Amino acid sequence: MNIDDLRIPKNAQFYPLRKKITKSSINALFKEISDKKIGGYLLREVRKQMNVAGNEIIYSFIAFKLESEPSFLHGTTIKETTYAFLLVIEYGTFIAVFKKHVDSPEKHLFKYLEHSDYDKFCHFMAGSGPQYEKVGMHNMSISDSVIRYKALEAHSLNGIMSAVSAQRAIPSSFRMRSADEVYTITPGTSRLSKKDKKESLSGIIKWTIAAITEIDTNTQKSPFINYFARPIDLGKIIGQCKPISILFYFEDLDRDIRGDGARKKLMRRPKLGGTLEELSEQELVRFFGFYRSPLAIIEKDNVYCIRTKGVNPLGKLRFNKKEISITSAFFESIVIADEDGNQQSVLKYISILKPFSVVFDKPQYIYFSKDSFEDTRLLGNIDGMLSILIDDFDFSTVKSEKEKPHNAAIVEFPVKSLFKEVEDQVCATANILLCDDMGDEWADHISINSLCNPPEISFIHSKYIDRESMGASNFHEVVAQAQKNLGRLNSDIDEFKRKFDQKWSTNYESTNIGRSRKGHTWIDVEAALRVVMQNPNSIKKVILATPFISKGSITADFLALKRDGTAKPHVIQLLWLLNTFISACIENGARPYVLCKP
Repeated sequence: MNIDDLRIPKNAQFYPLRKKITKSSINALFKEISDKKIGGYLLREVRKQMNVAGNEIIYSFIAFKLESEPSFLHGTTIKETTYAFLLVIEYGTFIAVFKKHVDSPEKHLFKYLEHSDYDKFCHFMAGSGPQYEKVGMHNMSISDSVIRYKALEAHSLNGIMSAVSAQRAIPSSFRMRSADEVYTITPGTSRLSKKDKKESLSGIIKWTIAAITEIDTNTQKSPFINYFARPIDLGKIIGQCKPISILFYFEDLDRDIRGDGARKKLMRRPKLGGTLEELSEQELVRFFGFYRSPLAIIEKDNVYCIRTKGVNPLGKLRFNKKEISITSAFFESIVIADEDGNQQSVLKYISILKPFSVVFDKPQYIYFSKDSFEDTRLLGNIDGMLSILIDDFDFSTVKSEKEKPHNAAIVEFPVKSLFKEVEDQVCATANILLCDDMGDEWADHISINSLCNPPEISFIHSKYIDRESMGASNFHEVVAQAQKNLGRLNSDIDEFKRKFDQKWSTNYESTNIGRSRKGHTWIDVEAALRVVMQNPNSIKKVILATPFISKGSITADFLALKRDGTAKPHVIQLLWLLNTFISACIENGARPYVLCKP
């Protein structure tokens, strides 16, 4: 082939250069990525100079043939042929990398490349007033009780996406339209692509020069991107706060190991040498299951250690002004191996990709992947968060959630139960009251008041423990249940009808307590629902009945956090839970309330 035959899409990774790339480094890169090639190179050109429209660039290109067993077969001699290429364009203090069927050169050229400036990447083309069509967001909270990632899509998200939910979100990818041009941007991997026809080398170079110029020189900010958490230098965080928890993102690795057509394995290095041992299916389940939840970070002798149940820590954190790195004998002992014999420790995988988040004892900060972020509004929203704590109801006589065991003949929940007090106090004005507890529940109680103006529907989630608790784990459970069922507030009549026929028209478990506590027929329920659904001003509420927490204690802790900027881990976790609960409710058009003791 000839370089003039090249036709590729405008899809590349862009990196600032730490130092000038040498010819020997390109030769070493080409040798490493093509060690499984079949036959000779289709084309191989190293650091060729080229002038395009008055701009001097240097390009390197390699193309070769590969053979491998088709992904839908295993253990056969059948081979399919694929063709791989890598194009590296050097312009100014940047390089652009275009590739297909080869590893990212980032791990091979590690010492030459800088991580792209997240802020500049996100504000790409901000001066042209772009319309954002799709955005993928990671939550700044790493709690098990929040949605950690979500994607939104619309003709234009500008102006219609909730700023409340965006302030604690990190955009990990988005699609935007500037004039008639559509771009997809993934800041974490420094990838930029333009929806366009394939181009020759000269066309690709012209686009690369334009893209690098925009990334490097743009100083304008997109109002839409400013909704999100703000990038901040890690050096400004370290020294004023401490890391308290870490969450690893091993979903991509899991797909490579256990997904459809997976060609990689996890292996263990024997302690006394010898050959690598493949992890069993049960060990893989335990490995990937373990890292789905956050792990605590503890300080020991001025060293931050990742805590596990064992005597020794999983690993240690190291900090510089820009990045957090991890040392771990355990991760070094686990090896990722592919069918071609390539091997890489999990520790090296973590070092290159940084698939983790670290949160701090100052809740407005997070380190995500290779960048640090600040929620500039979080502490300023504390007064608003405290306003949803309601201590108007007297739950002092409550002794349990449902006061079990129940006598089969009872027709009401016992007087000392939280369910009884919720029905008598919280739902006193409702004309429809349904108990949905147990099984596939939307809420413990669903309350409708179609007689007030405007009409109201409430989902009430109750939890009781026999002592005051300011720990996040108990509150986490009821928040998670509420968030999981927020979408049910917008269920249609047919969904309510199925629920009524299958569950609400029956008695509660083995008692004579009717699940339809008020409004005993479907005709009553349907009529009330239609009033709510047909009134555009109807109020939707999500109520957490949690008398084990104290409004006074939370208020004191939160105001101290607002004043001092730091707090104990359980206070940080409560703040995250309340903030994400409020944001989720607002996104779904619901009003959040937390019923608690004074």
